[in-house]
Amino acid sequence: MNTRTKLIIATVGLTLMISGVFTYFLIPGRVNNNVVIEDNGESDCLKDNEHAEHSLTDSSATITLKDKSTDTEISSFVIKDIIDNHYHPLEIHKCGVYTFKTFNYNISNIPASQIENFQIELWKYNYAGQGEKKILLTEQVSYAYKRYYDQDFRVSPNEKYIALESGYLGADKYYLVIKDLSTLEDVFVLDIVDLYNKDPERIGTIGFNEWTKDSRYFWIDLFNGANVNAFVRIDTTDWSWEYLPAPENTMGGDKLNPETGWVTHNTLGIWTGETDISQQIKERYQKEGKTGVFAIYNLFTKQGIILETATDPTYFFKPKWLSDTELEYEMSSGERKVYTIK
Repeated sequence: MNTRTKLIIATVGLTLMISGVFTYFLIPGRVNNNVVIEDNGESDCLKDNEHAEHSLTDSSATITLKDKSTDTEISSFVIKDIIDNHYHPLEIHKCGVYTFKTFNYNISNIPASQIENFQIELWKYNYAGQGEKKILLTEQVSYAYKRYYDQDFRVSPNEKYIALESGYLGADKYYLVIKDLSTLEDVFVLDIVDLYNKDPERIGTIGFNEWTKDSRYFWIDLFNGANVNAFVRIDTTDWSWEYLPAPENTMGGDKLNPETGWVTHNTLGIWTGETDISQQIKERYQKEGKTGVFAIYNLFTKQGIILETATDPTYFFKPKWLSDTELEYEMSSGERKVYTIK
């Protein structure tokens, strides 16, 4: 190989290398799940023209980024080893996806699969598909089961706080815990004893509801079985909280509007978990001519508004808040109605 040939090869190689470096550092966007560094420092978050969707299968979640205007796919990544049969397996936010990850764990074969060093952790993934462990929830150490937090969570819309539950009703210690997501320090702890002292007749298991859109308030409820006894609203500005008794016969399927405090309830509704028993109750109620109302109730003002007369105790109206003032629900005929609060 002569000197000129060597010089040409070296020049081409250097050009390709510089071109590659230039492409990697200066061209914005995401390609095939690889992070591309952007000048604005926000490459890990959704852009204004993007939204994210998810699908679950075989203990994995596929996160897909799409263009809002065209609905075309921009990129996607897979999160493996999640608890996909959980009622609340993940949350999608502007700057991250939050989910449970399991290690040395097989939920289909408990307890034999709970071998040494199994763990359940809460992880955060950015939209480049890069994940980081945030909180250890459960682990097995020397075959001793240690549960620090329940397998449930709610992240505030501004991604500043995360709500967790520690303990269980009847345990020596049972708390609602809100952590700072940056430091993971506890910024608020609500002891079940404080709630019991407030109203022992309505005490129950802590259930997570929602954060308000501005991340100021977080709502929980206290439930026994299908029945919801009360609601609690926590204010993050001063960490005060309000205890709000639920209206008559509020159940787990009823919908709270966290922005306004309106909640649905059916005074005739029942839930037994057994089809035959439910059918017997339905027939008895109808024979006796019992009726109730499907209504909304404001937890702050105590105002109630009747929407429908209820004659079937087993029927569920499938309520859904469309906005702060609009509630959609379904009649037994299949008709969908929308009630607007004046």
